[in-house]
Amino acid sequence: MNLLAAMLVPILALMFQASGQSNNLHSSCCITYDQEHEIHSCNITRPYEEFCSSGCCKYPVLPAFLDHLKKKHCEATWYTPDNKTLADPFYPKNLSDPALNVTLESLTTKQHVEGLRLNIHCDDTNKRYQAIYRVVNNTSAAPMPPDQPEKQTMYLSVGAAVVSLAVVLVAVAALIYYCRQTGGGEGQGGDGEELENLGGAEAPVKDENQALNLNME
Repeated sequence: MNLLAAMLVPILALMFQASGQSNNLHSSCCITYDQEHEIHSCNITRPYEEFCSSGCCKYPVLPAFLDHLKKKHCEATWYTPDNKTLADPFYPKNLSDPALNVTLESLTTKQHVEGLRLNIHCDDTNKRYQAIYRVVNNTSAAPMPPDQPEKQTMYLSVGAAVVSLAVVLVAVAALIYYCRQTGGGEGQGGDGEELENLGGAEAPVKDENQALNLNME
């Protein structure tokens, strides 16, 4: 049983790690410079269904950027790729289509905006922060059917369960085979010792018979 537990623990750990990674916000960041500012830019990519569901799309602010937004001397603006202003979290009532709602933590729109941009600048520093939101492989133009993300999730879950079950069955079979081989070797050794003991017990009987024959002669 200890061997089986040792084999299953790494498998379960990998499964949990994989499921945890699928929920992370994927981003790649870099730092560039102009004549006056240090610009921190991040490209944020996700599958379409992670941005958009239930008839709207939500774009979260990176935790590192959110720390700057909470400072008094910082301002933020959401833009479309063609520099159209959509929203300002400090003036949440001033919204432009397709924006539906804005907070410090996120922007909500009624449809996906590929290349959506968030600009943050703070008066007390020369640093600027920019986040650009894109869908993985740029497959954002056509919205997915409402039930397709659920079906994909179901298929992935079933596939992971089948693979995990197969691995567990192989591990159990290997453990049973190992136990049988080990137990069989011990049984054969015990039988050999018993035969040797029986052979040793027959020797005194033969000696007594020989002694009787000599006396009779």
